[in-house]
Amino acid sequence: MAMIASAVYTMTAFRPYPTPVAMGISTNGFAVATSVSGKMPIVMPLFFRAPLHAAVMTLSKPPQIKYHPSAAINSPTFSATASYSGGALEPPHTAMIGVLPRLRDIVEKKVGAIKKDINLPVIHQVVHMKIRVAGAQIPVLGDIELNAEAINNALDFAIGEKADILLTPEGSLSGYTPAFDTKKLESVLAPILAKAASAGVGLALGTCLEELDGGVYNQLRFYDKAGNFLGFHSKILKTTGENELYVSLPLRAFTFHGVTIGGLICNDLWANPECTIGPDPHLTQQLAAMGAKIIFHAVNGGRSSDSFMETIHNYHESNLRMRARAGKLWIVTVDNCFPFNMPCSAPCGVIDPSGNWAIKVPMQGEQLFVHDIVV
Repeated sequence: MAMIASAVYTMTAFRPYPTPVAMGISTNGFAVATSVSGKMPIVMPLFFRAPLHAAVMTLSKPPQIKYHPSAAINSPTFSATASYSGGALEPPHTAMIGVLPRLRDIVEKKVGAIKKDINLPVIHQVVHMKIRVAGAQIPVLGDIELNAEAINNALDFAIGEKADILLTPEGSLSGYTPAFDTKKLESVLAPILAKAASAGVGLALGTCLEELDGGVYNQLRFYDKAGNFLGFHSKILKTTGENELYVSLPLRAFTFHGVTIGGLICNDLWANPECTIGPDPHLTQQLAAMGAKIIFHAVNGGRSSDSFMETIHNYHESNLRMRARAGKLWIVTVDNCFPFNMPCSAPCGVIDPSGNWAIKVPMQGEQLFVHDIVV
């Protein structure tokens, strides 16, 4: 994962400068201004009165100055926007993001160098996180060992792609059933968790599981990149017949390495009126209100050769897209791809907060994908 931070500052100088000036911010907390007449590598993005092109500075490296020949400063007061991004922030740089209210400015001019105090009050500041998500459209069977094999193959893909978290379908380990061999499930789950943690890949793992209260929950289990269990979402909008089989808990959000996320299972998202018990509570909107930026959606939908399946496909896709747009959410969604001779019940991939597909995989057969999400 990477942190991307941006901040807007108002920069007030004591007097007009006769030549254009560009400013850079160093990792030790100093601001440096220099004449744009010199040639310098473009690393730091700055915006003066004239438009500039964006660039980034990696915080783990010494910064340099971005300049723009057409920038002109004719007033002692102007605005500057600084954006910077990098990989995992080291402790000295973490503090830098919020500490730039007043800096020492060094102004280099053709006639010499002078030092001026410059006030840089922060107008607004936004910190972004980048999460590389992997999704697995894989077969979900009634055989736990075969399911574990499919999950392990998907995990190998996620590790190879340096993903931060892998999403699997509803019931992907246990099978889509409340009747499973608990000991066998636990025996295959432990090595999957160890493998993911050793590689630094988090999990959004779909499985049914019996909890200490004796209830069986249709779950989406979240683990961070170190293998720590964050908790689980249990299916809320159960379809006809499921109410007697599974226990539900209230909706909640989770924090995955600084990003608020949510989980939904199949009908939780689209509330199919043909088989949903009760009214639509708009769970995506509820998660958005909780601050969730990404929803991980595990699906194991029914399918058939009936011609009406096309209508169901369209209903599922329109719900995915419209609810992402309404909640300004990223939605990562995967479905069971078994049986292989039929399309999945819903499309799989990543939908952005505007409701458009960032990535969409074919709806038939095993498909693995990865996508970078910046929130």
